[in-house]
Amino acid sequence: MLLSIVACPDMGTDTVSSENTKTLGALVITAILASVAFFTYPWIAAIEPDAEQGKTLFDPELMTPTNVGELEIVRYDAAADVLQRFEVRKNNRGQWTIPSSDNYPADAERQLTEVIAMLEGLTITDVMPNAESLFADYEVMEPDVSGLTPGQNGIGVLVNVKDQNGDPVGSLIVGRADEDQPQLRYVRRPGQPLVYVVEFDPSALRTDFRDWINIDLLEIDAVDIARVDIDDYQLVMEEAGRLTKIPRFRVVATSEGTRWRLDQFLVYDDEGQPSERTVEPTEMLNHARLNQTANALDRLEIVDVVRKPAGLGADLRAAQDQALAADLTQRGFLPVPDGAGGFRIQSVNGDIAIDTRDGIRYTIRFGDVRGEEASADIKLDRYMMVTTSVNAAMFPEPEPPGTAVGEESGAPAPSAPNPTGDDPAAGGDDEEAQRRAEAAYRRAVEERQTRLAAAQQKVDDLNQRFADWYYVVSEASYRDVRFDRNELINGR
Repeated sequence: MLLSIVACPDMGTDTVSSENTKTLGALVITAILASVAFFTYPWIAAIEPDAEQGKTLFDPELMTPTNVGELEIVRYDAAADVLQRFEVRKNNRGQWTIPSSDNYPADAERQLTEVIAMLEGLTITDVMPNAESLFADYEVMEPDVSGLTPGQNGIGVLVNVKDQNGDPVGSLIVGRADEDQPQLRYVRRPGQPLVYVVEFDPSALRTDFRDWINIDLLEIDAVDIARVDIDDYQLVMEEAGRLTKIPRFRVVATSEGTRWRLDQFLVYDDEGQPSERTVEPTEMLNHARLNQTANALDRLEIVDVVRKPAGLGADLRAAQDQALAADLTQRGFLPVPDGAGGFRIQSVNGDIAIDTRDGIRYTIRFGDVRGEEASADIKLDRYMMVTTSVNAAMFPEPEPPGTAVGEESGAPAPSAPNPTGDDPAAGGDDEEAQRRAEAAYRRAVEERQTRLAAAQQKVDDLNQRFADWYYVVSEASYRDVRFDRNELINGR
């Protein structure tokens, strides 16, 4: 731009001349600033709608499962007037986690691949120009509470994708489906006026925590359960912090397919004194109820998780810590002094031990309910903690082979008849049998060590998974696992 400065003619007085000079100078400065602004402002190039058709919305080289490191999905709940944010993020160890749930490990590979593959292939089939006034009709308004009226309609679902360095890969607001072609959706890039039409299935944009984790808590099958040990009691904190354990019953039962063998059934009276309860000739063990417990353990699903405070070990022992003790207590797990300056954990609603056929013992401790009283709209959930250990009884030591005949007395073994008159080495057959027995014993020892090592490795892996978390399960699941002592034995 060419700027010309033209001198003004003499106005006849110094005052007028001075004022004109000031005015002219101001105009010159304004013109210069306007020129600079025009040439340096980051104008967005006009988008030609027809030129956009057939293009992909995102760079396919960036929008790939291997490049993406973060996915955020934002929905607006008009009834509650809140934004629902869900995010999965890959940490520096390459593990997907859920930040909104204390970075609980996400089983996200399948879901993420599904979402990214859909975004990667989004191709523009049509463009709706001059659609700024129709954002609400297309339901592509950005979910931002600061700019919304409570209960407002027309809000889309925002998807933000970043790479593993945290740099943006792409963002999209997903709106409603086309009325005539429901496989087509109206979408918009945040901050841009054009509304695009693409083929997109929004069902992949799941924001339920349970959709992104392995909800199978124990990862055991009912047929793998060898034995259950149910210790039903209540732990009550009396005045001055004194704990009182109120035992109700204890059941130990061994699985024999779909039938069970009752190994122990102790029933406690009001004074806490136990008595052995047996199955009388006119009674029968309730196999169906024990099978219901086994199936409930198989189907036990995570509703939610809460990270435990720091300081509690995988064995549920810890040093004395008031904040830790308070956190445990409010969830139904009471710290009991262990006599060594620390404490161990007992649950207020009993526990159950499950022995599996591969030698793992799962111990589940049941805490308090989470939430208020149940109603038609509110269902109760319950806190629980899980630990595992190796069940040594499932790995008996092999019996060593017996010694050869006559070896214990020191006398030579009697010779078998020798019709050929040959003179073979005495006891040759017995020695060969001994060698075979010793070889079999060594194989059995090695097999036991291999199975024991595999069990220990599984326990280590499971405890690492369980150690940091309070798990929350539905109250219905809890009641399927537990039962009243009167349910165990039926009359014939």
